[in-house]
Amino acid sequence: MTPKLRDIQTKIRKIPEVRFLSEMIGECDLPSPTNGVTLQGVLLVNPRLAFELSTEVLATRVRNEFKQAQQLRQEVIGFR
Repeated sequence: MTPKLRDIQTKIRKIPEVRFLSEMIGECDLPSPTNGVTLQGVLLVNPRLAFELSTEVLATRVRNEFKQAQQLRQEVIGFR
């Protein structure tokens, strides 16, 4: 069985602190479990690779990706 995006969303929802982020992910086929946040605020996730991670590791990666995107947005706004 190939993991689907909804399987990853279910996994993320198990961690209360990042539960709301489960709705902000999109599927990709890039060679990493998480692949950054798009300009639209969607975290790109490779379900096949992300499903292999433990729930805690996946939640940490998701949280960190969104934090990094927020920091980059703030830096770009600061350049204006």
